[in-house]
Amino acid sequence: MDIEITFSNNKDALLLNDIPKGVSVMVPPLEFRKGYGAEEIAVSVVISLATGIPASLLAAWLYDKLKNHRSSQISINRREIHISEGEITKIIEETIKIKE
Repeated sequence: MDIEITFSNNKDALLLNDIPKGVSVMVPPLEFRKGYGAEEIAVSVVISLATGIPASLLAAWLYDKLKNHRSSQISINRREIHISEGEITKIIEETIKIKE
């Protein structure tokens, strides 16, 4: 199962490290601009979840990584979210049910 996360600031994609077993992250090549007032550059990341991996594990990992985000907007599967473990879990569980 794939989950798409879009960050308004591509630097947040670098937060997705120490990936748990059964999870893979595909990050496109990132572009960075130097200078004051450099605008945010959006990026979409695809997270793949192996069968049998609980949504709560993925949600806890994502929350831990994203709680110190730079993005002004973050969306999961095109739904804008506010960073809370409960909201992330809810969206991931809904995605799993839809794809089953």
